[in-house]
Amino acid sequence: MRISFILVALAIAVFSCQPQEKPQICNVDDPLTELVWLKDLLATAAASDLSIYSYLIQGSFQEEPVFILGNCCPFCNWMPVVLDCLGNPIPQATLFEVVDQKVIWRADGSVCT
Repeated sequence: MRISFILVALAIAVFSCQPQEKPQICNVDDPLTELVWLKDLLATAAASDLSIYSYLIQGSFQEEPVFILGNCCPFCNWMPVVLDCLGNPIPQATLFEVVDQKVIWRADGSVCT
């Protein structure tokens, strides 16, 4: 009886552990590599002389995924631009209206925190 209980408990533990699926963003699994416009934007940012100040934020605006190429340059005049899944600017969106923000990319050697 005890062995049966252990086997049942073990079977439940093994079969109930499903790997969590990573939610798709912009209908792709990895926007950093699968969205061509974003991949090109990051390549340009990484090649810049000021690349150490670059990072990418992913968040939501009006329940849609958006991206913001960030900059922590202390001597640059910079204004964030919120981009949709196609890389189009969303002029009515501000940095403060984008929710669930998270940094998903930093340039090599980034000094941004």
